[in-house]
Amino acid sequence: MGTGNKYRGRVRRDEDFVKKRAGSGKKDVNAASIVISVCFILAVSFIPLRVCSMDIQRLEGDLQVVFEQRPGTGVVAAQVWVKVGSKYEDPKVAGITHFIEHLIFKGTEKLRGNAFASRVEAIGGVVNAFTSYDNTVYHIIVPKASFQEGFDLLLESVKNPAFPAEEMEKERQVILEEIKMGEDDTQRKLFKELFSASYQGHPYGRPVIGFTETVKSMTRGDILGYYKEHYRPDNMTIVLTGDFDKETAKEAIQRYFPGEAGVVRKPVEGAAIPPPAKSDRGPRIIEKELREDYLALSYPIPRITDRDIPALEVLGTMLGDGESSRLIDVLKRRKGLVNSIATYLFSPREEGLFVIYASFRGKDYEDVMTDIRTQVAGIETVPPSEWEMGKAKNMLKAFYVYAQETVQGKARQIGDFLTLTGNPGFLDSFLEAIDGVTVSDIKRVYEKYLAHTQPAVVYMKAKKSASRQSVYP
Repeated sequence: MGTGNKYRGRVRRDEDFVKKRAGSGKKDVNAASIVISVCFILAVSFIPLRVCSMDIQRLEGDLQVVFEQRPGTGVVAAQVWVKVGSKYEDPKVAGITHFIEHLIFKGTEKLRGNAFASRVEAIGGVVNAFTSYDNTVYHIIVPKASFQEGFDLLLESVKNPAFPAEEMEKERQVILEEIKMGEDDTQRKLFKELFSASYQGHPYGRPVIGFTETVKSMTRGDILGYYKEHYRPDNMTIVLTGDFDKETAKEAIQRYFPGEAGVVRKPVEGAAIPPPAKSDRGPRIIEKELREDYLALSYPIPRITDRDIPALEVLGTMLGDGESSRLIDVLKRRKGLVNSIATYLFSPREEGLFVIYASFRGKDYEDVMTDIRTQVAGIETVPPSEWEMGKAKNMLKAFYVYAQETVQGKARQIGDFLTLTGNPGFLDSFLEAIDGVTVSDIKRVYEKYLAHTQPAVVYMKAKKSASRQSVYP
């Protein structure tokens, strides 16, 4: 359990992303292996994405349910997506969405304490949950033979949490420790500061986990009120993928969500959210005891459904994803200016960010920034080649194909795009748009979003007296 998303494709929508991206976690590969990989991706990218039928239904209480059956797999992923993330919070209770996520599996009238986790484990299942800016998600993976019991346990926990006072105090301490650890974790600290600088006066600028003072002051009454407001059938989506009986699943859902005849609910709405503030200040510089320096910069971009996102994705992939990408090839491999460098798009329900981040040691910050700007500007002076365009598109498509290899990956993909865009066919149209991106599109989005925009910048600088040994895990 925790903040952010532990799995994504190229498009990212939360702050918990820094452990796996290109240039910071991938192994170095030589040119020959790059060519082989690209050829393999070319073949994989033509695998049909929709190999199983998807059945989307609205049940009692306007609850949205997605069934995708995969007979013969022997396993089922069940996920409950609640369309509430930290962006809906009053600043006085920042972190309450994440706090509730910690408490949902801590007991109901039928399930005391940690009985839920123990019982899921006993039937061979796995359980987890996460909170992002836009959603909260609870999910289990169970063998086919245990589906009915596992699904009942999940629905019971999400629908009927008791929020025991003693468990609330235990989890409060857990979260406070997580906040402290986040301050000590270099990359988490870097991106916390970047989002704060990028989203001034905007809910995305607050950490999903909240702050020490808000978590300490949160009451059980706050928890109960927030849960009642947001955990409603019409604000949820249940996604089931794998080897299960649809009628058994529907019966369980209707038992826990029977509907409320004659009840008309107001739509759940967050506060009015302004676009990210444009940065007109210098870099945010933070000195810490580190073995190397860290740099992150961000440019405001539109939300996930905007027509420019596919071109921005291709641009980002060409610049900083894979050893042959421009930033990695020049700054890391040829010049040795950085130890790692990568790009990614944060594309949520609201306005997002185009992010570049790097680590380096013994190099001048201004030199690194100058070379980053030069390589980004080079998109206009040295247009992408046909090979670069093809490689970037195939890498992007491969991310989404690979994500569907497991039932949990496919369920995550369905829930993510459906709750963020409202369009069950969004991924298909998105990938078609990726294929249609041209060199002119790349130049256009560069000019529109990067060329004339002052990015928000965070520079985490190693103290001169710091030991050369690592001071973090």
